[in-house]
Amino acid sequence: MIAEEHGVPPETQIGLLLARAGVEVRFIFRQGSVSAKFLREQGMNVQELPIRGRLDVKTLSAIRAVINDFQPDVIHAFTAKTCWYAILAQRFAKKKAKLVFYRGAMRPFSRFSPADLLVFYGKGVDIFECYSIAVQKDLVSRGISPERTFVNYYGHKPEWYAGGKVPPQWAEKKARFRIGCVANHRKVKGLEFLVAASDLLAKKDLDFELLFVGKDGNSELAQCVSRATSRDRIKLTGPIPEPWGIMKTFDCLVVPSLQEAMGRVTLEAMACGVPLVVTDVGGLPEVVEDGKNGLVVPSKNPARLAEAIAQLLGDESLRKKFGENGRQVLREKFDLDQTRDRLLALYQRLAK
Repeated sequence: MIAEEHGVPPETQIGLLLARAGVEVRFIFRQGSVSAKFLREQGMNVQELPIRGRLDVKTLSAIRAVINDFQPDVIHAFTAKTCWYAILAQRFAKKKAKLVFYRGAMRPFSRFSPADLLVFYGKGVDIFECYSIAVQKDLVSRGISPERTFVNYYGHKPEWYAGGKVPPQWAEKKARFRIGCVANHRKVKGLEFLVAASDLLAKKDLDFELLFVGKDGNSELAQCVSRATSRDRIKLTGPIPEPWGIMKTFDCLVVPSLQEAMGRVTLEAMACGVPLVVTDVGGLPEVVEDGKNGLVVPSKNPARLAEAIAQLLGDESLRKKFGENGRQVLREKFDLDQTRDRLLALYQRLAK
């Protein structure tokens, strides 16, 4: 198996679990990956390559050499770029492996893109491993055969989130309730609708502060906040490494997305016992069951968003229930060992 990822704990840890379960694994990472360092320290077979553009001949040659030397039964690509390289390298391989491509996004692909033509419209990929049912449905709607898709939730471990430091300036609440949102600003995240909901909550005379944790690269969110009547209650913290530290100070976490494959932040919040308010888009309802471990509201609807937040903040027992149920759902449905077991079963089927 050949894998590449960006240092995100679930993808890193699953490779380690697979190796410890008896799978012979060889990893290829982009140069400088923190995950490469981590896995090498665990005794894993790791190789780092530049993996720059999609026409890097040296990288293609190096991957082809690994395939010919290792002769894997399965190649598992975690990015479109590495999938592109794997398809091209396979054309000159001594032994053709089955190719699994991890798909964690919901976006269109184009017949005018050479990469999309090769990855999505060609026959090089045997199985599209989907981050959620929503991702699977998105692929099928774009012409991928259902038989070539496989849903696999990438699980978590609550102990990963035992730590996490809170920056001193955000350690103390400035209001009775702290509402949190962890997301880099992009239109698809719907953060402006949460700002509008904040204005409505302020009219209810609710004592709250709203913290946006993440990057606001073009300052559009800051401009939106500057126009809000509740702007004095809203703070932009910027990116915070290991955000689950500050997440634990939230009375609720809000995911106001307009589109979301599933939302890793929801799993992190559940691991921390933080109750959730999310929109009914993409894979979010696969994680949050309305009334069980959070509240689910329509997207692009500040009034319903404000109503759900007010309901949650006004009921301490409900917040406690959602927090406890969130941890339970994580253990039952999103445990990393289950991810490993599903992948093992897939590999065994493909290797026959």
